[in-house]
Amino acid sequence: MRWLTILIAALLSTVPAVRAASFSSSCDRFEIDGNAFGPHDGTIDFADDFADGSLAPSWSVLLGTADEAGTDVTARDPGTGVPLGPTPFEISTVENVVHEIDDGGGDFTMTSRWEPVLPGTDDEFHMQLYTQGPIIEAAGLSVNNLSSAIAAQQGNGALAGYSINQSLTHGVGAGFTTVQSNSVAIDPMQVAGHIVLRMSFDDATNMLTCSFSLDGGTTFVSPFPPIHVFNSGVTDYDILLGAAALLPGSGTPLEAQTVPLKLLSVRNPSGPESRRVTYKVVAPRIPGITLFGDPTSGGATFKLKLDSVTQCFSMPATGWSRFGRTFRYADRDGAHGPVKLAQWKQTGNGAFVNKVVILGKNGQVDVVPPNPGAQADTNFHVVVGNADYCASTAGGTINPNDAETFKAKKAPASVYCNVSACSPSGAFLDQ
Repeated sequence: MRWLTILIAALLSTVPAVRAASFSSSCDRFEIDGNAFGPHDGTIDFADDFADGSLAPSWSVLLGTADEAGTDVTARDPGTGVPLGPTPFEISTVENVVHEIDDGGGDFTMTSRWEPVLPGTDDEFHMQLYTQGPIIEAAGLSVNNLSSAIAAQQGNGALAGYSINQSLTHGVGAGFTTVQSNSVAIDPMQVAGHIVLRMSFDDATNMLTCSFSLDGGTTFVSPFPPIHVFNSGVTDYDILLGAAALLPGSGTPLEAQTVPLKLLSVRNPSGPESRRVTYKVVAPRIPGITLFGDPTSGGATFKLKLDSVTQCFSMPATGWSRFGRTFRYADRDGAHGPVKLAQWKQTGNGAFVNKVVILGKNGQVDVVPPNPGAQADTNFHVVVGNADYCASTAGGTINPNDAETFKAKKAPASVYCNVSACSPSGAFLDQ
């Protein structure tokens, strides 16, 4: 099952580039008794000590970066950017692929045991039940260390400092709703062993009871009221273990990242239908460029400014598909405009790749080689996630530069986004 998300974010403005967040948390055991894994009888039906060096076959990476080594599974940066209401999250999480949790499948008790290292400022680690159909619903526990600013941004009783939170949420992005949230402060001096998160489910009432231990599971505390799960037609959940960083979200863009340009080619060999624009960016993990958002939900736009002419190109959500951290857009016949294909992905080693191909035979292309041209600037904008990826030809090699072709290669990342995102009206041409 693959996230995310739903509604369109606000208009983007030009801001300095922001580096990805740094976070890391490690879990050294997961176990469950009951529901689809077996009878709820006090005997563990499935356990994983994360000691065989591979997440497979029991787990897979759902978002961001996670790996199994030694006796731990570690969720760490770079994560995947996800807007959750007022707060942008950068999340890395793994998903259990042995069984789901089913409504009507019986009671269960599951625990996750985490290394006794509390999260850094504005970081968290969590154990969750998650589903995306027929609504997006998540329920679970998180161990947090929030600054006063992020706690206030979160609202719903979020506490500054070290705390443990249980929550039930619906949706993401602008459609994110906190249905229930309860937090208790914890004293770091009370951490006397592994931090253990426990969730117990009563199938007859669909009530989930959350508790935790700060001494390796010797004693548990249950300070939270039960949560009612399986709401609004939800029938099953996936089990997630992960970590995240919480980022400021004051109404400004969630991410604005400048990227080095590998290629920008603008061609006009013989008139409007022959016109072609090819854009390609390849960036290593350093300086920490990361995916933020999901074009399969809100689509994306590409803005190209070449000297005095600026044009916006739309790539609606219906043309996008996703496989892991690779997003592809295809519109070979020009049903939605002149963009024939696009790619937006992050590789396993953190490298960032972005590509757009635009054809005049598929739609109106007004940007042509200026003969000669001085500078081109671009903005690839992901709507759900409100994220900019900006490049420029400044500092690159331009050749040829004539009436037929403007071709720039190997330009470094600029300091700022030199052009804003396309207007929210979706206007095709911005002059």
